[in-house]
Amino acid sequence: MNGSRRWGRVPAMTYTEPMVDTALLEQAQQLGDADKLEMIHALWDSINHVERPASAEVLALVRERAADADANPEDEIYSEEFWAGIRRRYA
Repeated sequence: MNGSRRWGRVPAMTYTEPMVDTALLEQAQQLGDADKLEMIHALWDSINHVERPASAEVLALVRERAADADANPEDEIYSEEFWAGIRRRYA
């Protein structure tokens, strides 16, 4: 894989409306990390991911990365190689 390639970050989701209950958010922020993660998982599992369309920014990023993958097939690596690199880097 070409180590000089930079993908950048996936754009943050843009919310068009404020959170319905700011008191609820403040209450959730007081939870410990384990409880926050449990809440995140429960909320994530409750989202209908099929009917939620991707934003224009995310679609543009996916198209850019797909075009780059098509143009540079030699940059592909197997997942085992990817994870071995992650383990070496952060071990």
